[in-house]
Amino acid sequence: MPSQTFFRLPVEKQEALLEAAKREFTKASFHEASINQMIKDAGISRGSFYMYFESKEDIYFYLLKHYQETLYQVMIHTLDDHGGDLIEMFINVFDYMLDHYYQAEMPFFRKVIANLDFRSESFLFPKMPLEERTRLRDELLTKIDTSKLNLKDGITVWDLFHLLQMVTIHSLMLLLKGNVTLDEAKRRQKNEMYLLKEGLYK
Repeated sequence: MPSQTFFRLPVEKQEALLEAAKREFTKASFHEASINQMIKDAGISRGSFYMYFESKEDIYFYLLKHYQETLYQVMIHTLDDHGGDLIEMFINVFDYMLDHYYQAEMPFFRKVIANLDFRSESFLFPKMPLEERTRLRDELLTKIDTSKLNLKDGITVWDLFHLLQMVTIHSLMLLLKGNVTLDEAKRRQKNEMYLLKEGLYK
């Protein structure tokens, strides 16, 4: 997270640095992205950068934090509105991402997807303390109606969550690579969700 020094900056200076970082992360992979280019574009010194952020990773996850917080709220609201239906949650979240972020954010999200570690929770949660991450995960799990699910022995709701996340990310990757249109990506993800629902729901 940024330091309090960053938050004391005028808003336009905060935005200039964040936009410079976003441009760099859009141009290059995470490992190749250059702090030197970010500070050059933002018009600040290297020393100033490290007064605001601890590292390149720190500013990267802060950029993702807004999107992740928004998507998390969409998940919670969808579960509330659809009786804890996990499948409907993933369909709604995918539609929200494409409707709100696809056109304006496609180049940036292509890099974000390329940087994902699919074995982790990084798609849902920004880098944060374990205690906070656990709290958010547990809050989400309490909203899911497990009575609808046909879970086999040893399989948890969180295992199922990761499976549905992978299916959704795959549809997003096809879109970002230009293999399908926007409408086809939505249709594909929805069809795959409902296909899985046939076997997962009682």
